[in-house]
Parts: sequence; structure tokens; C-alpha cells
Amino acid sequence: MPGTRRSRAKSLPLPGLLTAALLCSLLASRGAAAAGIVDCYGAVVELAVTRPGEPQPTAFFFGYPAPFGARLNDSASAALPLAAAEPLNACGAVAAAPAPGGAALVQRGNCSFAAKAQAVQAAGYGAMLLFNSEPDECVLMSANRSEAAGLTLLVASLTQAAGDALQQLAAGGASGGGGGGYASVTLRMPAEGPIDWSSVALWLMATGTVIAGGLWAGHTQTGGRESGTPTAKKGAAGGELAAVSISGRAAVGFVFAASGMLLLLFFFLSRWLAMLLVTLFALGAWQACGLVFFSLLQQASSPRWRAAYVRLPWTGLVPANGVLATAAGSALCATWAAFHDEAWSWPLQDLMGICFMLVILKQFSLPNLRVAATLLCLAFVYDVWWVFLQPMITGGPSVMIDVATGGSSREQLPMVLRVPHAPLGTNPAFSLLGLGDVVLPGLLVAFCRRFDLAGRLPAARGYFGPCCAGYGGGLLLTYCALWFSWFGDEGQPALLYLVPCTLGTVALLSASRGQLGALWSADLEGSAGIGGRSGGGGGDGLAGMSEAERLEAGLERLLPSPTGSDPGRP
Repeated sequence: MPGTRRSRAKSLPLPGLLTAALLCSLLASRGAAAAGIVDCYGAVVELAVTRPGEPQPTAFFFGYPAPFGARLNDSASAALPLAAAEPLNACGAVAAAPAPGGAALVQRGNCSFAAKAQAVQAAGYGAMLLFNSEPDECVLMSANRSEAAGLTLLVASLTQAAGDALQQLAAGGASGGGGGGYASVTLRMPAEGPIDWSSVALWLMATGTVIAGGLWAGHTQTGGRESGTPTAKKGAAGGELAAVSISGRAAVGFVFAASGMLLLLFFFLSRWLAMLLVTLFALGAWQACGLVFFSLLQQASSPRWRAAYVRLPWTGLVPANGVLATAAGSALCATWAAFHDEAWSWPLQDLMGICFMLVILKQFSLPNLRVAATLLCLAFVYDVWWVFLQPMITGGPSVMIDVATGGSSREQLPMVLRVPHAPLGTNPAFSLLGLGDVVLPGLLVAFCRRFDLAGRLPAARGYFGPCCAGYGGGLLLTYCALWFSWFGDEGQPALLYLVPCTLGTVALLSASRGQLGALWSADLEGSAGIGGRSGGGGGDGLAGMSEAERLEAGLERLLPSPTGSDPGRP
């Protein structure tokens, strides 16, 4: 996070140390968990294999189509007898197909993809199933028009593990096992639906997190202490968590620090560095989950249970809800750490990431719109530079996209929300959204909520609702850019759309109301209690005023005193 004006150090308690040791041991035991991947990542072609003498397919494999040959569609092809090509790499003349029109298994290497397909087709095969010569990766085939001319067979690519399994099935069928005859395979490419539900899920999660984080930040400011919810000063286990105001200098330093970290990951990302980052994320999310779960339990509990305490050997008396929240957070984070390489672990990671972001939005605050504009405008430039401009200038891959997708190291970092596309097989492709694309605009949303409450602005004249709508609209624009390939078909810098839609909305709306100066120079750090619920009708000096007079007085109270220092000044 950006540097801070003040912070409070706190040693990790013994349960935290035990959790850290557990996470590290679990991560070490998962070092080779990803080996032997059978299905291509984001596969779109389904191969169904039927053994001799069996009425239905019993084995399924998933791979990629080729840009040449016959076109695959949603309807399954005819059953094709399966056999391995001779020679296996299909470079040169290939022996005649034992069953005309069958499917040939071909290994990658030594000659072009089109040359292999031409040789296989000339031998009487109706399909070529190319499998990789290297483990854990699929091949994206290509060919120029002259090479691909005249190719009419079906073509698909598979992993090395899938090729080995298909060779065994082909050998078993050819030797007469399972009732004689050849194993057969059908190919199809299921049609994609009109709606990408993974993008819809990401939109709901991100927008919901921003709204919930803003509401929580405002609730802490006005009513959290009254309801027993943890405030900005108290964590789930009773420890101190200082509320932090982001300064202008910190906003500038954050962008440079983020760029440095991005370059570090690009050049030095390895299994061990990825494990370190996963461990740090799990520990941070463990505490965040405890805080969020504790707050939810406090809200849902009866007053009697809310005030209940239990005595633990290491910490003494702690809230009963704190014990339950810590146990749930520990189970969640330990399970994810042990199985984070598995495709099914994405809901756990998303829940941890959401809790992590909610706590950030609650604990870190922007004092005024000037600091918000500094942070978001620099983040805007950062995002556009690393996604669009840096590849154009250097002629290499986008550093940000390479790091986000794992690059050549194939290490998936956890600092994203992810949801699988309609999956084929056990290795689906994921839609990704960086946590920063939620947190950075979310800080502005939380500022708007706190400003509305501190200035006593009614909902119709506040900034929280328009800023939330701007975030949802900006994220929708991001997905439109992906769907319609605006500025290319690579990943999109989400802040390119989110910053104008959030910061621009607040700036234009406040300017039209004549309140831009109040937001720009506000001092929410110094007015944390302003606008809180008052026990008396006239204790705040606003009784008897008209609505317009109360509004003007409330805004004036947010401005820093003429002789005071401005905490938002860079």
C-alpha cells in the first residue's frame, strides 16, 4: 500500500506464527502439484474416446483447434479409429492408415505443422491429433496459406500427458484388447454462449466489494462503536489497528514502488519467489478474513453473545466471535494455501481477496480529492504504460500481462480475482481482475462515502452513489474493450476506463454544484467524527437551519483551518 502518515507496529501473535509455519509447510508440500497436466489451458476442443466393445465414451481429453484443415463445430464428428502415426513425428512419408479415415496420433517436432498434416492426410487419415514433446504445455499451431492449401482433415493439439494416454488406448485397441477392433475418437468444439458469465461474476464481485468497502468505512466513522462492530482502532482479536491517512507523497511513491515490484517479478519470478508471495498473501488475508468475519458475526449476533468472552491459553480473554472468526479464516486460508494450484480453488482465493480489499478500504483513507486525484492519475499512467506503451516502445511483451498470466514461469500470483470461463476439462481459462483495479478506485468511493456522512449530504446530493455508478460503468467499459478488442486483443488496462469514470464523475458533479473546492481541500483526517450521530438535536449547532444552510455549514466544517497544516499536501 502507499506510504502512510502514521502507523503502529504490532508483533505477530503466537497463533499467527503457527499459521505461518503451517502455510509454509503446506506450500512446500505442493511444490510439484502442477506436474502431469492432462488438459490444455483454456481448452475448446473435446475428444471423446470409446474403447473397443464399449457403447459409450469412457475417456475425454481437451485441447486446441488448428487454424487450418476442416472446421470443427458443436456437433461431434464421426467416430474415427485411433492409431499412432508411423513414424510418430510424421515428418516424411507416413505408413498407410490401418483404418482409412482414422485419427493419427502425431508427436510435435522436426518439421512444420502443415507438413505433418499433409503427410498424415496423404496416408489416408481423416484427423491429426498432435501432442507436445514437452510436459505441461499445449501447442498453438500455425501455417501459412500455401502450406495449408488442400488440407481437409480435422486437426487438434494436446498435451504430452494426453498424447501418452491416447497412445496406450490406441495400442490396446490395435492388440485386440477389450473385444477387438480399434479405439475410436470423436472431436467437437462446443459453441460459446452469448454471455461471458465469468465477466459478469467478476463485475458483481468487484462492484459489490467497492460498495461494501465504502459502506463499511462510513459505518465505522458514524456508528460502528455503537453497534459493537470493530472500529478503525480495534481488530478481531482485540489488537490495535491504526487507521491510516494516505498522503500525497505516499501516492506518488506508491506508483514507483509498484513499477519496481513489477519489474522484479518479471525478471526474477520463480517457484520460490511465488511461494513467498503466496505465503505473504495468505497471512495478510488470514488477518483480513478474521476482521471481516468478526464484523459480520458481531452484526448477526444477539447482544448477549456479542459480549461473550472465552479464555485462551496464549491470549487470555478474547471475544467468542473472535475465536469463531479466526478459526474460519485459518481454515479458509490454510485450505487455499495447500491447494492453490488446483483449478477449483478460485472461490477460496476470491473470498480471501475480497476480505483483504474490504479491510484496506476500511483502514486506509484519502483525506481529500487532491490526494485522490494524485493517486488515481498516476495509477492511470502506470496502467496504460505497462500494458500499452511499454510493449510498443521496447518491442517486447507487456511486463504487466506477462506477470499477471505467469509468463514463462507459469507461476500464478494470487493478487487477482479470477473466475473460470465455461470450462472444458480440468484446466480452464480464467478471467482475471487485479486487486488494484478494485482497491484504488475503491479508496475514492470510500472517501465519497465518508465525505457525504461528514458533510451531512443527503443521498440525492451526495457523491457515494454517483461514484459507485461510475465504477460499475467503467468496469463495464473495460469488458466492452475486451469483447470488441479495442486497442488490440491483449489484456486491457482497467484503470484506463475506471479512473475517468470515477474521478471524472466526482470532479464534474462537484464542479456543477459549486462544491469542488470543498472536496479538493477537505480535511477528513482531522474531521473523523464530524457528522456522527448526535444525541441531542442542537448539539452540533445546526438546529433551526434550513436544508441549504445546514449543507453549507456541513461543508465548511470539512475544510482545514486557515492556520492548520494540510495533511494532504504532498
